[in-house]
Amino acid sequence: MVAVASLLLAPLPGPGWGTFLVGLIIIAGELLIFARFLDWAEMKLREPARRAKAVWVSLPAAIRLLIGIVVPVCGTVLGIWALLSVFRWLM
Repeated sequence: MVAVASLLLAPLPGPGWGTFLVGLIIIAGELLIFARFLDWAEMKLREPARRAKAVWVSLPAAIRLLIGIVVPVCGTVLGIWALLSVFRWLM
């Protein structure tokens, strides 16, 4: 239930994707197919994550700060836009 609810709320600002992954981890404790999926996903994402970390560390501190501010602001604006679109559609 946690995974499904989080998946539905993922476009909104907040921990949508994080709680979705937590929900999958909870399910993986009970179902082997989800456990195998998470193992497969970890293996596929490990190398891109290492490369992304190397690029992130090589960036100047000012650029990292700018990214750290712009990304959450854009996510918040997108979430507000999505909510307003849904409310407009409902009315």
